Parts: sequence; C-alpha cells; structure tokens
Amino acid sequence: MRSEILELNESGSCRLYCKLIEQPLTADPRPNPAILWIPGGGFSACAPEDGEAVILSLAGHGYAGFTMTYPVGEEYRFPDILVYVSRAILTIRSHAPEWNIDPEKIVIAGGSAGGFISAAYAALWNHPELEKLTGCGNGNNRPNALLTQNGLFNSYQQTENGILEVSVYDYVGAEMPPAFILHAADDPIVDVDQALGLAWAMRRAGRPFGLFISDSGHHVCLQKSRRCLMESGRLSAKIDDWLPAALLFLDNVFGTEHGYERFSMPGLDEAPGEGSTGSKPEMRLGDYESGMMWGAVPERSKPLNWQRPDPGRGRETE
Repeated sequence: MRSEILELNESGSCRLYCKLIEQPLTADPRPNPAILWIPGGGFSACAPEDGEAVILSLAGHGYAGFTMTYPVGEEYRFPDILVYVSRAILTIRSHAPEWNIDPEKIVIAGGSAGGFISAAYAALWNHPELEKLTGCGNGNNRPNALLTQNGLFNSYQQTENGILEVSVYDYVGAEMPPAFILHAADDPIVDVDQALGLAWAMRRAGRPFGLFISDSGHHVCLQKSRRCLMESGRLSAKIDDWLPAALLFLDNVFGTEHGYERFSMPGLDEAPGEGSTGSKPEMRLGDYESGMMWGAVPERSKPLNWQRPDPGRGRETE
C-alpha cells in the first residue's frame, strides 16, 4: 500500500490523504472501488487518523482509501466544506487510471460531524447553487454511494451569514446516491432518530438504502476494530459486525457477478418507493437540540442562504 498527501486548498487546511493499493490482492484485474472518509470532531477538530480502521478494513476487500481533512473551528464554513468535498472527488476521479480506481465506484463516508458532511454532500452534490460554487456542472463530482456512521443530519452550521439550520432530510431526492446508514442505539451525543429520519427520507424518495442499528457502541465504537466494554457493562459492536452487511449493500449498488442463484416471488417486482402516488405523509423528526455537540441553539427562523459575501472564494474548475 502506497501513501500520498495532496493539498486541496492554498492554506493547507484541507488535504487528501491517500492509501493506494499498488498491486491487486487477487487475480482480478478490474480497477478498485474507493472510499473517501470525512472525519468527525464536532466541526471543531479534524484528524486524518479518524476512520482509519474502517479504511484499512475495506482495503482488505480491495478498496482504495482516502481521508479528507478540512478547516474547523472559526475557520469552518458551510457550504464551503461541500466545495472541498467536490474537489476531493474530482481529484480521485482524475487520477483513477493512475491509481487503478474505478471512477464509477466512489463511496463518500464519514462519522459524526463527518456523517453530516458526507450525507449533506450526497444530497446536494448537484444542487444548482453548489454547482455555481464548484464550477462543476458535468456530474464528475458525484458520489456513487454513501456510508454514514452515527451521523448528525439535522445540524446548525456556521456560514458566512451566521449560524443557520441545515437539514439533510430536506434535500434527499432522486439524485441521492444509495446510502448505508450505521448507528448505535445507545449514542448519547447523536440520537438514533437521526439515522431513522434519514432512512425514512430515503424511503420516501424511493432511493436504495441499508440500515444497521446496533444496541451498543456509544458514539465512536462502531468504527473500532476491537470491542469495547461500555459503562453499562455491555460489549459494543465493532467493524466486523456491520462490515459484511455494508459490503453486500455496496456489491448490490456497484453490480453483482454472474453465477448467483436467481430468486423471485410473484407480485414483488416493484422496488420500494416506485409507482407510489399521492402526497407524501408528514413526519415529525423530533427535537434534535439534545443531539447537538455544542451549547446554545439559535432560532430556527433563518433558511439556508447560498449567497456569499465573496462569490469568487472557493471556486474550482471542472
């Protein structure tokens, strides 16, 4: 495995850490899928080591691994963060032949705050306003799948216009990539309702999703390679518990091989969400103030405003 570090902005606060598979692990000559991990840290910290156990576990199954660090604290801005994610995906795709990566098999992933960033990007990657900021309107910056771990999907974000509420649920639509949603039911920081809300939004949009909820694992233990003993006396889940389900989901997203026994049942040809008519049912996602990782929560009256004081900052070319 070969490592590289690439700069994604001039200040060096945004970097792409690459773990590349130099030789095929098997006799299979096909290019490798890739995972781009967005670290967590409550938008106030960001370490390139975050998610490394997940990346290394997927490397054993032929995935090239990438971690994107980004500005945090007072330097963090939304939607600037999505511009950086776009730049990272464009970088991976542009180097796909050189790095032996399949450009149509790129998974965007993250945990906690990184779960919000990855899910927000998955929902907004082709939003007209984001296309203006990235300068990329040809679809080259699209993710092919999403994997989130204990993600925060209804969040207050620091923007150029103050602190504003951003809900990923509002933007889940027909272009949302298939999503594997992972959460621990005993997470005291981000409530499991956040994962259930995203799953329900995917269902209403008719998009493929997988949902894995563990009864234990707190906020970070699901991305560990070893089990942890919780304060409650229970053992946490770990990567090996959910990874097979995630790999099966991604295999179904990226395409299965020939030779499997075909299974069918009469009357079940229609996928969930297809062919539905009528208005979508209203749903209450609950009060997420208790799930915030910071103190006072501002008023919710301000909608997301895409206008920027300096519209030229943060642009990128196709």
